[in-house]
Amino acid sequence: MSEQDSEQTGPEEAQNPDAEEGAPEQPKPPRRQLLVAEVVLSFGTILALSMVPEFSIGSGSVRLDHPLVLTAALIYLPFVPYAQRRISLSEMGLGSGKFARSVKFAAITGLIIFPLFLLIWYLAGGLALGLPAPRPITSEFPYGAYAWADLVARQFLGAAIPEEWFFRGYLQRRLQQLFPRRFGTGRWSISAAALLTAWLFGLAHAARYGNILRMNVFLPGILFGWARERSDHLAAPILLHAASNLVLMAFVG
Repeated sequence: MSEQDSEQTGPEEAQNPDAEEGAPEQPKPPRRQLLVAEVVLSFGTILALSMVPEFSIGSGSVRLDHPLVLTAALIYLPFVPYAQRRISLSEMGLGSGKFARSVKFAAITGLIIFPLFLLIWYLAGGLALGLPAPRPITSEFPYGAYAWADLVARQFLGAAIPEEWFFRGYLQRRLQQLFPRRFGTGRWSISAAALLTAWLFGLAHAARYGNILRMNVFLPGILFGWARERSDHLAAPILLHAASNLVLMAFVG
């Protein structure tokens, strides 16, 4: 090797220490046809389960019901391509070193968005459209702290975590590989994948409750998708999802 070749390769090796340490490579995305089939099959499973009528098998603490099956599917399905090394946890928003920044991003965004939402709901909705004004929820929870803790736990474990893990963690990432286009510029840009994921998020809710008006979760879905991209971690959309549900339950009903 000549001295010139040594000078050219030296800096590259210095900039890629992982190559020297033998760090594992990120999984390569599957071929487009396989990717499309994977997305259709995974979301199709969720959509089909969402349309299944309510059921409950067993009684007491040992019971299998529709919400449990749907939640299990939301959690389990992304692990199928992960187990086959076709996608990594970091690609699905669980990268190390970004959790604290994502939590901070969610806190700042929530402090701006939720008061503004309630103000608009009350002024534009409550006064002009005759919608219910914001109201306290404390009268509906006479058991104090225990009921609030149970409510928060249900919102995280039964809704925010499994739904964001599947939709913003897995599905949005896969759709980004299929549709890389973005809209807007800078920090206000959003991917076509985030918008499509938000629409599918709304479709799943409409199927789940048999009500087309449930497609309205498309709007917060855009917020969750944007937060996922801006913070590069799932913590932000999970926190914003749970907080939005709690705000709606507490002040809107």
